[in-house]
Amino acid sequence: MGDARFARSLMFGSARAGGFGGLRLLARAEWRTRWRSHVVLALVASGTVAVVLAALTGASRSERAFHRLRAATHAADVVVYAPDGSDPAGFVKAFRNISGVEDATLESQVWVRPKGSSHFPDYDLYAIAPLASSGAARVNLPLIVSGRAVDSGQADEVALNESLAAELGVRVGQTITLESMTAHWVDVADKGDAGPPDGPVVRVKVVGLARTPAEFGTWKAIIHLSSAFVARYGKRVEVRTAVQARLSPQALRAATSGTLAGVDPAAQMAPSPFADDAGTDDGLGTVATALRLIGTAAALAGVAATTMVAARLAGLAMLDRATLVSLGCTRRHLSATVVVTLAPWVLAGAGVGLVAGLAASPFTMVSLARSIDPASRSIVLDRGVLLGTVLATLAVATGMLGVIAQRASAHRHPRARPPRRGVPLQRPLPCALGVRAALFGDSAGGGRTSRGTTLAVGVAVAAVVAALGVSASISRLERDPSLTGQATSRVIDSGEATATYDRALPRLERDPRVAMLAGLHVAPGITAEGEDVTALAYDLRRGDIGASVLHGRIARQPDEVALGPVTLEHLNKHVGQSIELRAESKRAVFRIVGSMLFPQGDFTYDDGVALTSAGADRLLGNTHDNAAIHQVAFAWNDTVDETAADKALAAVGLPVLTNDSALQPTPVKNLARVEALPRYLALFFGLLAVIMLANALLVTLRLRARELATVRALGITPRASSLIIATYAATILVVALALGIPIGLAFE
Repeated sequence: MGDARFARSLMFGSARAGGFGGLRLLARAEWRTRWRSHVVLALVASGTVAVVLAALTGASRSERAFHRLRAATHAADVVVYAPDGSDPAGFVKAFRNISGVEDATLESQVWVRPKGSSHFPDYDLYAIAPLASSGAARVNLPLIVSGRAVDSGQADEVALNESLAAELGVRVGQTITLESMTAHWVDVADKGDAGPPDGPVVRVKVVGLARTPAEFGTWKAIIHLSSAFVARYGKRVEVRTAVQARLSPQALRAATSGTLAGVDPAAQMAPSPFADDAGTDDGLGTVATALRLIGTAAALAGVAATTMVAARLAGLAMLDRATLVSLGCTRRHLSATVVVTLAPWVLAGAGVGLVAGLAASPFTMVSLARSIDPASRSIVLDRGVLLGTVLATLAVATGMLGVIAQRASAHRHPRARPPRRGVPLQRPLPCALGVRAALFGDSAGGGRTSRGTTLAVGVAVAAVVAALGVSASISRLERDPSLTGQATSRVIDSGEATATYDRALPRLERDPRVAMLAGLHVAPGITAEGEDVTALAYDLRRGDIGASVLHGRIARQPDEVALGPVTLEHLNKHVGQSIELRAESKRAVFRIVGSMLFPQGDFTYDDGVALTSAGADRLLGNTHDNAAIHQVAFAWNDTVDETAADKALAAVGLPVLTNDSALQPTPVKNLARVEALPRYLALFFGLLAVIMLANALLVTLRLRARELATVRALGITPRASSLIIATYAATILVVALALGIPIGLAFE
């Protein structure tokens, strides 16, 4: 009895000393003996926590990046055009006094573009300047990422958005030439080809690179000018002035529904180019989802690796379990020994991982999120993510150490087990041994590790296949205009007049080289079930118009119509139902035969109605005369030199527009910015699969070292021994591929 009390006193110390003296002695002995393994345990825990925290912080920041940019730039919600003849300065002052208007600035849109570029103002280029007459600019302040902001008193200074500067190959401090358009040129361009720009040519200095929410919509190029530029050239250049305003959430909802009190009824209000955009949110959501997948995969892999290392160390610490029990140690004492030995290393590694994760979080701002975030290189503490990571780490560490301590301290009685049925040993013997070790090996020989690795590698392969499929789909969406409503045809734009249309259509109809020909008319002002929609009316003369049909087909008869998917959803309609369309005093009922996408520009790509010209005549009377915009769509046959044929048409005053200059829908544009992200995700999961396979190979080699030595002693050659190992790895890989590829294709 005295020896037992002495042993307990030696192991656990006196009550006055806290009862943990013996535990500390054993822990120190373990640390001195196996400190390298404990360092590995801490590093695995640190790396896991760091990757998870960095990925989740990056995901959270990515989702809010656009709203952070809007807040940093005081971005406008609406643009308001004052009634004709009103005083712009007086109008903006009156608008600021409306309830719910947080701020407003008078801003000019200027018709200029870099000389030699194909950008077109009010189409894919937005050149803006705040007007000095409205006071200091307080809305749409560009975020300067390089250089400085434009001096309002200098007419020869500009700031460009980053993508335009990269396209032009210019840096801060260099000069560019701007060409401009007069009001007369714009009027002619609305009706057809206006020729080269006829306004002043101005040499300006690039003083800064700026970032604004507008460039992540449909705009490809943003130019920031000064109020002095407008004062000097405004009378010789087309300038359109409007109020850019920030509204409270309540006022924004009222403005969206057209019920904002205090607004002049003659004023026109529309969403600002700097307003929120669902397409941008979709792109950022893709980034956030990818980062969360990485964080989840890292968490699962890290917990598994940490558990394996900790379990191995706990088993080594309990090698002398029989001796400790004989000295009077209970199972509770042994469990406490394991926890005290492992917990400091796990918790220290987790603490280092938290610091490292916060430091690495800016590097997870990738792709579209890095382009949008106003401070992508700075550390932004997300308290929710940090607290969640800390609590999850403590919970997982407590549960893991508790289970490992209980299992390591338990007394296991050897039990007779029936022999495991495996594959029969057949020639070639090394291959049979490798397959058996991979699929049917016992737990003591690494069989559980092998089977778990096979499943884990299969999941990783599925993730790789799905990620590569998503990347390929984004690439195809970016390259194939038929998927985004643009179709694959060429267009001759007649603008608001029909003169060019009437010249081009009969000329192309007589040309046997034309494989497809259709007259297009855009008609706003039509209502569907009381909602305003824009209609596309087409007169198909030959061939397939190549519409982007999502479901059903295009309209072929005068009583048929196809709707955009958003229009269908908003009107709570589906293909096969009927719908009433109205235009002024006329109305007609049409049968919905399909869902399709529309060309971005005159339409929002997923919103609108499409019908034949004969069907539109039921509403407009004469579509040719009463539609707002007229175009001719056509396609050359495969034997035609398209470039030469286009030049021949341009030479007779019929310039041809192709998809190279077409606007991409915002979701497509922003998804194109994250095209590489799924490939990075695939690389991550691929590396994870390689690491798991290598770990399984090393564990099995260590556990089966005696078996391999035995077969070598029986006469197997080194080459055959290597074949066992190769067959083992190949079996896991082949089974994982067979499982993962079909699953990955199904979830693509």
